[in-house]
Amino acid sequence: MFGEVKDAACRLENRPGGVRPRGVRLTMATVHLIHGFIGSGKTTFARRLAARKNAVRISPDEWMVVLYGHNPPATEFPTYLQGIQKLGWRLCEQVVGTGTDVVLDYGFWTLESRRDARRRVTSYGAEQQFYSMRCDEATMLQRTLDRSRELPDDALFIDENAFRELFRNFEPMVSDERFIIVDGLSQTSEDL
Repeated sequence: MFGEVKDAACRLENRPGGVRPRGVRLTMATVHLIHGFIGSGKTTFARRLAARKNAVRISPDEWMVVLYGHNPPATEFPTYLQGIQKLGWRLCEQVVGTGTDVVLDYGFWTLESRRDARRRVTSYGAEQQFYSMRCDEATMLQRTLDRSRELPDDALFIDENAFRELFRNFEPMVSDERFIIVDGLSQTSEDL
């Protein structure tokens, strides 16, 4: 649908006189996809990026806390997360359809989740940009434990056992994937 709107807008732009109707945006929205493990600085970076790009940020962890609390049962967590991510993708499609950028603070821990994300974003008619957070495991663990002790309103409780168990499922980005590396220790990227 967004592709049809963009094509129509381009045809209108190329009319004699080059008059474009008010409110028609000719640039494509971009979905900024944040890859990284717990405690790598994803959410901090996602917030800064959303502010800089004037984008809508979607963070499943924050929705999880609002809907199910800081420490949902481990047995129910995958089902809850699947539903939240499904809603997040629907919202993403609607937002990029308006020409507005989106920042997805999903983590994209597996190669398959990243392939799926690329397919979805392409089907929405939007541009895509992956960012890969780089941070050492010891720092990520310490940040996670500190956050769980403080337990801010928008954070999930994750203890050391959960951290280590979940880390087994984490797949770093590989060289043939297109992405920008972000230093999770200093939160910098020259490409922002």
